[in-house]
Amino acid sequence: MNYKKHEDTYISESFLKKRLKKEELLKNLDLECELIEHVNQRLQKIESYSLLLQNTVLLCGEMRLNRVPRAMRNMTLRELYARHAASENKENVSYIIK
Repeated sequence: MNYKKHEDTYISESFLKKRLKKEELLKNLDLECELIEHVNQRLQKIESYSLLLQNTVLLCGEMRLNRVPRAMRNMTLRELYARHAASENKENVSYIIK
């Protein structure tokens, strides 16, 4: 009879150990799920900030582009430099004449 009690106690200890192990694993799993959720939220924030920054840069570029006259937007850089050099020469010539 005494042996039977000892065996019951042993079984209950082993059961408790397994149960504690399961509870610990479930707690760890919950913590990992919370961590993953937190990381996903941070990733979404970073993506939204990235899109906001991208749109801001595009908008600033469009605003700067709108300040340039339409004729100059279609001009190549070489043409722009040639026109600028010609205007400088005219200014120099007009300065000499005066």
